[in-house]
Amino acid sequence: MSKRILFIAEVMPELYDGSSCHLRDFFACLKEYDIELHLCALSRFRALFLKKIHLSEYYTSFSVFTWRRFKTYHYRLFPIQELILRLRKWLARHLSDRIDPDRKRINALKVFFGGKNAGRKMSGEELPKIDLVKTGQFIQKCCERIQPDILIFDYAHMLRFLPILPTAGKTTVVFTHDVMFLRKQSFQKQSISTGITQKTELDLLRLADCIVLVQGEENAIIRSLLPDKRCITCPVSAEIFPMYSRKRSIIKGKILFVGSGAEQNMISIRYFIQAILPAVRKAHPEVFLQIAGGVCSSLDDLRELPGLRLVGVVDNLSEEYTSADVCIVPLLAGSGLKIKLMEALAYGCKVFSTSVGVQGIPEYSDYGIEVTDNADEFSRKLIAWMDLENRPDLSEENALFKKRFSRKKCYGELLSYLQISE
Repeated sequence: MSKRILFIAEVMPELYDGSSCHLRDFFACLKEYDIELHLCALSRFRALFLKKIHLSEYYTSFSVFTWRRFKTYHYRLFPIQELILRLRKWLARHLSDRIDPDRKRINALKVFFGGKNAGRKMSGEELPKIDLVKTGQFIQKCCERIQPDILIFDYAHMLRFLPILPTAGKTTVVFTHDVMFLRKQSFQKQSISTGITQKTELDLLRLADCIVLVQGEENAIIRSLLPDKRCITCPVSAEIFPMYSRKRSIIKGKILFVGSGAEQNMISIRYFIQAILPAVRKAHPEVFLQIAGGVCSSLDDLRELPGLRLVGVVDNLSEEYTSADVCIVPLLAGSGLKIKLMEALAYGCKVFSTSVGVQGIPEYSDYGIEVTDNADEFSRKLIAWMDLENRPDLSEENALFKKRFSRKKCYGELLSYLQISE
């Protein structure tokens, strides 16, 4: 008899977001087993363009419930106001290149089409303000209809609804993605404001039977603070990146950084541009830094800087990765596992990183990653790489990475805990 899983999240998993990448990877793993997967999304947004192929690619048996309406095997119909808002945001994204190819006015367009909060996203760093009564009733209806064997919650703050749900005979699991109080400590060092406290997060995590973390260091910390809880480490696997076996066609001198518009990305890449890039370009004038992702919108003042190319949000990053000479992860703050690092390794790229960037990657040197927190040393390492006449073959390091980060390795312990077998 197949097990039924009800996954409860604030928003539907998307395509590019880091936590969504982790979830889609896990769901793809479940596809190999006799599982009924049901998704319960609370947000009124994000589900509109969740195409059926987005779901069917990863789930064998699935249904979607969104905000007080049930719609199975498809996305729900939205009120006309939401359709208009989504259309405006779509126009902002897809027409900005045609109106202004160099994207200098993209911020103004986003505000005009999408409003002052266009692109704003709940990061999970603060406890969202949710109508607990109505939302709880909605989740209860989902439970009554599905009768799940396993309840999985997306982020610790969603565990607020667990006490009102019927949990007898059910296994409850939470995907933390990041330990937010550790994230807060890291962010405060760079004057980045965050919300959730250690006490709040631990009180929430105590409610679940099993806590899923993305890296071993965070697992050890949570186990020491909650010794009676089952803590399992499940990093993102290399298999989630569909083009990871594609051949690379390197453009010598291309340094690639991929990042969202999160404040830690903006601060970190500015640090690299100001403290590291000038020395590298002085030694190798042909070197250029190509930046992809939402972080570009916060770098408009640097757009004319020599050796800097801002390409913005890219629908398919495979061309960027396969042509990159090196990828950089110069993060100064953060927690969890860095999807940008995993993606670069999956494509077989040479990676240069700070110690924050390689958090959650044990034995990172085995994959050819160069790590330093010193700006001068970072520059020297990059210059030494650019000095090489022929780039070293990283195929062995890439094969080792794929082997260690296979889905079986990443999710085997969790599947065993949930008693899911073929």
